[in-house]
Amino acid sequence: MKKWKKNVLAILSIIVIVGVCIFIYLQMPVDLRTDYAKREGKSDAAQQKGKKLFEQGLKKLDPMLKWQEIRDQKIQISFQHFWHLKMLPMFLTPIEKSGQKVSLHLKPADEKNIRLAYLDGQREGISWGIQDSKGYIIDKKGKHVWKNDSRIEFNLPSYRFFFFIPFLLSEAELITYAGEKKLQNHTYDLVYATWGKWTPHKNADQYLVWVNQKTMMIDFVQFTVRGFMGRANATLHLSDYRDALGIKLPFSLRVIGDINNIDKGMHHMKFNSVEKVKKDILNALDNDIKINE
Repeated sequence: MKKWKKNVLAILSIIVIVGVCIFIYLQMPVDLRTDYAKREGKSDAAQQKGKKLFEQGLKKLDPMLKWQEIRDQKIQISFQHFWHLKMLPMFLTPIEKSGQKVSLHLKPADEKNIRLAYLDGQREGISWGIQDSKGYIIDKKGKHVWKNDSRIEFNLPSYRFFFFIPFLLSEAELITYAGEKKLQNHTYDLVYATWGKWTPHKNADQYLVWVNQKTMMIDFVQFTVRGFMGRANATLHLSDYRDALGIKLPFSLRVIGDINNIDKGMHHMKFNSVEKVKKDILNALDNDIKINE
């Protein structure tokens, strides 16, 4: 074999090996636990403190104890999803353009049956949804077609979780205190929440909740995205809390890549309204609609 061919083959081999190593590294689950959570998290004292912090925060958000009633009601959320990199929505989310107006219909307690209706753009009058976690599309003429699409099956449950994240995280199987940190002149108590087991694993995400000591409100949630990639993680900035349905919800949800640089966002979900359904487009789901194969 000629020398130049050997050199090309060697370079290609190195590229392949490096690529495989990077892929393996990215699939290794990142661990969001703080040193305190790793050291003390399993103790009864730390778990009690973590749960107490959630309870105190929920009293601020739900003073009239409405959540247990709301979680099984049919809710309609009108919102817009803005992306700073405008080409990404069409590849990663159900949104066809940044800032598109859509309406999400769901029950907060149900992650398997959700429908998203487009309110403008080329898809206006079309709905994308999941029934028993299986994706489907309803066209402008009302025809239902099953659609195996990760943009539907991954993102719709994610919207539902993020929109009610202060309440749903308080229901996590494992909750513990994770220490104290300062960020932008504010002091925060950290609460770690997950499911299954304390250590990272592929079947559940990890969440590190930043509770403002002064206001007792959740300002940030660091989270993993195991369904996308083992090492994938980001931070959710919750703000603009408003009264809705008798509870307080963050009407602004901004995803940032680095909690130490909160001014640089990746994308932003902004509520326009949260209310009980006016037109019950979820009713078809309850009646076990017959979707065309």
